[in-house]
Amino acid sequence: MKIAVDVNALMFIMSKCAIRHPNDVLHNEEFEKAEYSSYCIDTIKKAIEILRDEFYCVFVFDGKTFPEKQLEMERRSRKHMRYDTSNEANTMQYYDALFECIDLSISKAPTSLDVCAVGEYEEDITCAHMCQSGEVDVILSSHYDSLLFGCPYLIKDIDMVEGYADVMILQSIYNHFNIDHFQAIDIFILMDTDYNKKISRVGFKTALVKIQSHGKLENTKYYNKKELSINRLRWFSIKANEDFDMLECSIKIL
Repeated sequence: MKIAVDVNALMFIMSKCAIRHPNDVLHNEEFEKAEYSSYCIDTIKKAIEILRDEFYCVFVFDGKTFPEKQLEMERRSRKHMRYDTSNEANTMQYYDALFECIDLSISKAPTSLDVCAVGEYEEDITCAHMCQSGEVDVILSSHYDSLLFGCPYLIKDIDMVEGYADVMILQSIYNHFNIDHFQAIDIFILMDTDYNKKISRVGFKTALVKIQSHGKLENTKYYNKKELSINRLRWFSIKANEDFDMLECSIKIL
């Protein structure tokens, strides 16, 4: 079985643990940064050791944020800063350091892995696209967002001790609740998931009000008829003088 592993959520958690204060990264030397990066890559390799006997793992990193979401993030950031400017400088430094740490880990990946690539857009979009196209059989992620992009099979969690997996099948969700895809999107947004290619610029509080008044978000101004065109890879790197079979390589990042 081929599994696309959403590694970005793991890296975000690890980065938050590593950066207690903005100065942790902003004033560190390159050696200390590289040490953190190696820790991230080592964690991925350990995960492969655990799963390699049962699964062929494809680790998926974030690409760039698609334009609609980037604009909304900036809008919300400006709105938040108008209400709370007491710790503005430290907050901006913290998140600059946080995302610098994540970007550093991604940039270091080609030096440690045989095959490395980054999708054009964020990992939830890339994972869903890979699963829909049959490149992988299922997605392993702690987030529901890939379901909004039409991912048919999502493993929410694997308990290696108890020996079970929490598997979500999109069609089963439709059948069980007698809903269609857009109704499922409404439900997941009400559960405070992220964005998707059809509904943008709306959080769960606004979504609740609009659904109560319009029946569904598809009937509101937040519905976007424009399809998001996805080119699967943004960049691709292979180590020089390496001989490998793409289908057999056990360490691969998309």
